[in-house]
Amino acid sequence: MALVVFVMIFVLRFTNHTLNIKEVFAGACDRKMLLNIVCIFYFIQILTDTGILHLIVSEFQKSPLPVPAIVAAVSFIIGILTGMSQGHVAIVMPIIAAMAPGDLTLAGIAMVFGVAGQMLTPTHMCLLVTLDYFKADYFKCLKTLVPMSALLLAVFSAVTYIAV
Repeated sequence: MALVVFVMIFVLRFTNHTLNIKEVFAGACDRKMLLNIVCIFYFIQILTDTGILHLIVSEFQKSPLPVPAIVAAVSFIIGILTGMSQGHVAIVMPIIAAMAPGDLTLAGIAMVFGVAGQMLTPTHMCLLVTLDYFKADYFKCLKTLVPMSALLLAVFSAVTYIAV
C-alpha cells in the first residue's frame, strides 16, 4: 500500500496534477455508508445485550449438523432474502465472530454462500437493472446463474474441505 502511495505521489507531481486533500477526504466519507456501519454496530450490540447472540451460537453448536453446513445454509438463505452483501454480512458475521473468533474458514464460507445467495435472488439490484436494461427474462437468466453458482459453491466447498 505504501508503494502505491509513493508511486502516485511521483505520478501526480510529474503530470502537474494538483489535488485538494480536503476534497479527497470529504469525497471518501460517504454518509450513507457511515450510517450503515453505525446501524450494523447497533444491531450487533442489540444481539449481544439481549443474549440472543449467545443463544444462537449455543444452538448452532448443539446441533447434530456440522457448524460449517449450518453457517453455509444460513448465509445462503439470508443472501437470498436480502439481495445485498451488507445485509448478509451484517446478520451472519456477528454470529461467526461469536462462534469462532478469528476463524477465517467460517468467515469465508459465510461470504461465499451469502454472495451466491444474493446473486440468485430477484431482490439483487444489479440483477434487476441488468434484466431491465437487456429486457431479459429472470427465469431464463437463472438457467445460467444456477449452474455457475452451484459450481462455485462445489469447488469452494471441496477446496475448503481438503484444506481443513
